[in-house]
Amino acid sequence: MVNCISIVKALQNADIEVRGFGHIKVDTTTIEVGNSCVAARCRVIGTEGDMLIKCYHRRRPIYEFFERTLYYLEAMPVETLGDRVEYVDVAFSEWVAGEALDILLYRGDCNYAALSRAFDLMALQHKRARRVHGDIRPENIIVTPAGDMRLIDTDLSPTEGTGGYHAKEYGSSLFAHRHRRLRRTDEHTDDYPLALISVLLAAMTVDAHCFPRIEPMAKIITIATDTLLSAGDMAHYNLSLAMQASIMGKIDELEELITKCLEP
Repeated sequence: MVNCISIVKALQNADIEVRGFGHIKVDTTTIEVGNSCVAARCRVIGTEGDMLIKCYHRRRPIYEFFERTLYYLEAMPVETLGDRVEYVDVAFSEWVAGEALDILLYRGDCNYAALSRAFDLMALQHKRARRVHGDIRPENIIVTPAGDMRLIDTDLSPTEGTGGYHAKEYGSSLFAHRHRRLRRTDEHTDDYPLALISVLLAAMTVDAHCFPRIEPMAKIITIATDTLLSAGDMAHYNLSLAMQASIMGKIDELEELITKCLEP
């Protein structure tokens, strides 16, 4: 049976062939193990530029509802117990240079004002693009060397027109609306996590210690909202109120609220 350990060993090989894609060379120093996949930076032999490869050790029965560009079923060989070879699903996407937002936040001593503005800019662009990510959280946001933010982990993002699908197989419960599992994918799927992270970063601009990670998220939101009100940041305060009043995470006026957050 394939597991994350067997995939890590496979990625450490000098030459790896992915059926339907080609030969790749993996930067073994970048291998990371996730809940359902193992990811790493790689380069396709004979081409320029780095890519991100994700090898899934947990089969997702929902793959047919998602983008399959650069998504290959049963494409990479992995040796399991007894020298048996099995093939795992593989997805490729652009490698984004930088550092994950969650790592920066846990390290502390950040320019929280710059992070807050960069996130709001990214959130506004994401909403205007009418794309659906499905799993927006700090771990899936890269802060580039230029200070911009980019979403990663998009290989299983819902495509337009999948609104009839019950989205139960993706997304982080910590950054999702409490009724997230009851709703379907649509243009509002990312509203709640976009608003939540925007509110938290804005509050940390005022008080870097107002985000007590050991507290339940509901209490963290209360602390952040009170902090924004005390600081007079009414744009993010109003965003927080709209987020908390949202039904099933849907925030109709999200673009307008984020635009106001970006005003001087």
